Amino acid sequence: LELCPVGHQSALNRLSSTLESWIRQNGNIADLDEGIKFCHDVVSLCSKGHPDCGVYLNNLAISLGLYHFNHQGNPNDLDKAISLHKEVLHLCPLGHKFRNFSLDGLGLALVAHFNKCGAVDIDDIT
Repeated sequence: LELCPVGHQSALNRLSSTLESWIRQNGNIADLDEGIKFCHDVVSLCSKGHPDCGVYLNNLAISLGLYHFNHQGNPNDLDKAISLHKEVLHLCPLGHKFRNFSLDGLGLALVAHFNKCGAVDIDDIT
């Protein structure tokens, strides 16, 4: 983090994305955990109102809800991903260029949650 001060979130975000690509190829859970840590770090480096904060939150949500859940099967990862996707939707109103990505991610997380737990809060899908 010392090498990525405030204003350099994009470099850390690219590192996180690179790690996730690596993980998809080799399946190393330790690398996945490190990638998620980097995603958390990117979000923590964002100042309030940063234009890319929604993108970074979306990446964290995908890392938790898609990759980590698929490796660990922990429904808490899906719950956190759903919460993060909802946060992104608040940051990206109708017409925002990244809104569709989070809607897609939210839908995938809700389906995965339903498949794993058999129930989804109806308020999550309306």
